[in-house]
Amino acid sequence: MAPAETIPIPFLTAAKALTPKLSYTEEIPKDVVTFVPDDKAFLRHTKVVQYNASMLEDKWFSSGDEFTLDFGGHRTGYMSFYLDAQGENVDCPARLRLTFGEVPGDVVEDFYPSKSWISTSWFPHEEAKIDELPGQVNIQRRHAFRYVRVQVLEVSSKFKICFRKIKCHAVTSACKKVAPVEGSDFNIIDTVGLRTLRDCMQTVFEDGPRRDRRLWLGDLRLQALVNYVTFQNNDLVKRCLYLFAGLRMDQKVMASLYERPEPRVSGDYILDYELLFVVTLLEYVEATNDISTGRELFGICQNILERNHQQYIKDGVFQMTPGVWYFIDWHDDLDRFASMQAVFVIAFKAAQSLANKLDISVDYTEDIRLLSEGSLALYDQDKGVFLSNGQISWASQAWMGLAHVLPQEQHIRAIQIAMQNPDAIRANTPYCYHYVLEALFKNGARDACLALAKDYFGGMVDRGADTYWEAYREDDSTFSPYDDHHNNSFCHAWSCTVSWFLRL
Repeated sequence: MAPAETIPIPFLTAAKALTPKLSYTEEIPKDVVTFVPDDKAFLRHTKVVQYNASMLEDKWFSSGDEFTLDFGGHRTGYMSFYLDAQGENVDCPARLRLTFGEVPGDVVEDFYPSKSWISTSWFPHEEAKIDELPGQVNIQRRHAFRYVRVQVLEVSSKFKICFRKIKCHAVTSACKKVAPVEGSDFNIIDTVGLRTLRDCMQTVFEDGPRRDRRLWLGDLRLQALVNYVTFQNNDLVKRCLYLFAGLRMDQKVMASLYERPEPRVSGDYILDYELLFVVTLLEYVEATNDISTGRELFGICQNILERNHQQYIKDGVFQMTPGVWYFIDWHDDLDRFASMQAVFVIAFKAAQSLANKLDISVDYTEDIRLLSEGSLALYDQDKGVFLSNGQISWASQAWMGLAHVLPQEQHIRAIQIAMQNPDAIRANTPYCYHYVLEALFKNGARDACLALAKDYFGGMVDRGADTYWEAYREDDSTFSPYDDHHNNSFCHAWSCTVSWFLRL
């Protein structure tokens, strides 16, 4: 093993200097709509247009009245409107409830009671009391939405209110205009992918602009890949790498971080995410040829490999440790041993490639050999798949395929066998689906990769997505890793990578 190297770089200062300027665009709502229950609709409701939103200028509302706006597409931003009043006397505040919906269920279904094991304070609604009428109303909190349900909870009997000049001030750091790929098969699928990344690109690559509104390391790698071939805000990737580097805890690169009021880590540590820091840095250097930043951060990569090899690897084999979070996918039944073994191979190979590109003298050849041998021991020749403590899963085949421990055709066959096995553990999220797709692509099965992408992401579009969702099962619109689909993110950038594959 090469010794860990420490380079005193003021990473947080460098990250602050790279804070991007955001682009603001004013957008107006398209229609006033209502939703009717529909058992045949995947999202459980069908939209009915009532009238053009411009007609709100002539409508007056009293206590108990409401309407729902459709902006025609997803955006991240700030809502504003001018609240007019007429009547005998404005003798009290106007009390409003605004619910911001990414999907119809957000503005139709009750949020409470909830079984969510993460905080329900993420639910996208708020109340506002407007004291000075008529007057301008600017909603201070940023929201991610397509629909807005506006409820007039209370005014007095002496006056009515009218909503004028309703706007969304959409915001993003994806300032470059990018055209979707041409062709009927993937044009809409790509459009949705680009929109998803656009709305997640803020002053960092947020995982979701509604929830969690923070930077996750595993998500960063996937967002960065799409960014390199689309919006090309490469300084934003660099800024995120610096933030992770500057906010290590006990030398560890943590899984996620917040920016405000001051940059800080969340306290979450995920081993596979930390190992992917090495891969993310390699891909950043390959995309930008920023050798200087690669050299600044390479010592952190060395520390990641040395420290985790010492703690988790014995004779080339990964050792599961209780109490450590191995993510790989949101799936309670997934055995993660084989996937984690493969992630170590991938990280060491990435570090060797990065060192070669940076002209840094390290040699991980022996570590890669032993880890690869440990991986091959998990391959069942008779079944044609990798077993993880006896379990067959899509994830195990995908990560081993990216570790390239077998000839390409055998990795492709292993993935296909697992996907055809009804008892295999399937991918549960677009995050895990990405790695299945990437393994197919990087082992030479581009057509199979794109066919699967069309089926999966195209299926999401067919079922009502205008940005890609954090969690998606074709047969269950209420699936949620958090035990309540209302707390899902319906614009989630780990789900946008179909736009990367389409440009390779």
